[in-house]
Amino acid sequence: MSLLIITFLLALADILNSFANLVEATSSLLLAINILLENELVTKLLSSTFNL
Repeated sequence: MSLLIITFLLALADILNSFANLVEATSSLLLAINILLENELVTKLLSSTFNL
């Protein structure tokens, strides 16, 4: 019975770790987008491309 509980806790820890990795990746992506949007050249390119 204790082996089942340990296995469940390990699986739960793995799921939480995966979620944390997803949050970190999303944060990095948003940071990269923010840096790109602050770049004047990229802003001009986007505005001319999408007629903003």
